[in-house]
Amino acid sequence: MTTTISKTALTKELRDYTMITIAMLSYSIGWGVFLLPNNITTGGVAGVSSILYWATGIPVQLSYSVINGILLLVALKVLGWKFCVKTVYAVSVLTVSIGIVTAQYKAHLLNDQPFMAAIIGAVFCGCGVGLGLSSNGSTGGTDIIAAIVNKYRDVSLGRVILICDVIIISSSYLVLHDWEKVIYGYVVLYVTAFCIDQVVESTRRSVQFFIISDKYQEIGERINREPHRGCTVVDAQGFYSGKDVKMLFVLAKRRQSNMIFRIINEVDPHAFVSQSAVIGVYGEGFDHFKVRMKKAKTNNETHQE
Repeated sequence: MTTTISKTALTKELRDYTMITIAMLSYSIGWGVFLLPNNITTGGVAGVSSILYWATGIPVQLSYSVINGILLLVALKVLGWKFCVKTVYAVSVLTVSIGIVTAQYKAHLLNDQPFMAAIIGAVFCGCGVGLGLSSNGSTGGTDIIAAIVNKYRDVSLGRVILICDVIIISSSYLVLHDWEKVIYGYVVLYVTAFCIDQVVESTRRSVQFFIISDKYQEIGERINREPHRGCTVVDAQGFYSGKDVKMLFVLAKRRQSNMIFRIINEVDPHAFVSQSAVIGVYGEGFDHFKVRMKKAKTNNETHQE
């Protein structure tokens, strides 16, 4: 059992690091190929690094790694070492990849179409950030702030990043002296936030099944064993036939739907199945509750009232 758990955990970790690598490569393409050469600001530490680069010529990878190092020290206590280890890896991959991109890529792609450059760059960046967050890592900067807020409050990650980055993009006018570029930066900010939410939510979507079958026990055992999802047996009665039946209630990740349908089809092709999407599932194996507990009033406060 221990060996199985270890292999499962190892596979998950390898998958996370692989996805983080892909995510950071996506972000570096969006930032280094489409945004930075066209003087279009993005948010977060990347935006600050871009502004410093335009103002002083400091390489973006240098300022990016230094600022993130400071923020990670703060995040270590709040988010834990596991998040920080993956974020350090993500920041390292992005630092190296953006250094390679800026050194090798000299042409200004879509130089005469800044709006398209902003849209395409934002899509690459947003998908990269969302994929990184879904794999328990991030590009650092305002992503860390968003992850801290999301840990305690049920607030959209994209919305937190959107609020944090408005000031950064607005301040780019002090260097670029071009409101058109600032407006393109706002476009990047909105599209990035939208893509982050779409990617993160797509990995968290869950579904519920109601399964009525005479072979409910075999179906339930297979669902327990293969997708590793729990089942609840509900006593029910057919209204028309008056027959007592057993109904399985199952909650699962959306990506596990095909496996569950395959199990049902193999065990009982004549089973009655209802599947529906759910807004949120909280508990073991799913998301955690994000509720801020109110502080208990002290005796002095009670007497004062």
